[in-house]
Amino acid sequence: MTDVAERPEPVARPVSARFPAGAGPGWRSDPSDSAQERYWDGHHWAEEVRLVGSLEPNTRGSTLAAARRARRSRRERRTRPWLHTLGFLTRTGLVLTVIATAVNALWQVHQYNVVSVAVLGTSSQDEIHAALSDVTGTTLRLTVVVAVVHLLSLAFFLAWVVGVYTDPRTSRELLRHGALTAVLAGFIPVLQLWWPMQVVSDAWNATDSKRHHTRPPPAPSVLGWWVLTLLSVAVPVGLTTWAYVAGAENDVLPAAAVGTILSAVLYGMAQVCLVIAIGHISWHLEAHAIRDRAAYVRG
Repeated sequence: MTDVAERPEPVARPVSARFPAGAGPGWRSDPSDSAQERYWDGHHWAEEVRLVGSLEPNTRGSTLAAARRARRSRRERRTRPWLHTLGFLTRTGLVLTVIATAVNALWQVHQYNVVSVAVLGTSSQDEIHAALSDVTGTTLRLTVVVAVVHLLSLAFFLAWVVGVYTDPRTSRELLRHGALTAVLAGFIPVLQLWWPMQVVSDAWNATDSKRHHTRPPPAPSVLGWWVLTLLSVAVPVGLTTWAYVAGAENDVLPAAAVGTILSAVLYGMAQVCLVIAIGHISWHLEAHAIRDRAAYVRG
């Protein structure tokens, strides 16, 4: 009586890319176990295996492999590391904007002093024009630098807002505006007085897992950012207008200089608040990623 052939012992060889690169996908002899076949996807060995001669893959192995790939794909899609980098660039741009604004404000005060000394002193008209021409060139170059820094910072900020609003970790039900409306919020007349604060506040709440399905008042850093931003525009305009309306022509330049300094201080404080708010929102998203990674490891 002939003995029934026993299943051959698995060959202890590591799975490696021994199959010729460029070969078409299909079931091939498993390099790690001669009693089973492993699927070759055309470039790499997959995790699906089946017994030699079987037409069906190992269901449990295939299901687990598919689940692992799905979790990995979902985790990678949800993480979006580029958004964290964009948030860092946005915060860096805002800090540079504060520095540029402060330097510009100090230079304008210096320019005011030069003009005041030239006008109130015993200088001739030629000396006054020479003094003005000396500061005008530097003022123009500094203005261009400040404008470029502001535009770059704004571009980073708007791109970051779009990234947050389209991130899968953001709760859509807590966003009052879409990504496009959020970008245009600061450019629509009248609405620009409060919509930008709504945009950042909604981003704060929609990314915080502890506040899902609720919309509390704006966080202090968000509220402080917007109030200080409005004051940085209103204060210099109000001081200069007061000097004109009061008929104190000699006080127009001093009012403008004081307004410039106050505006720079208020604007700097506003940007610091925005940097804090962006940092918190970025941390909210990172907290989601940490939980996803922990769930993936447990799974």
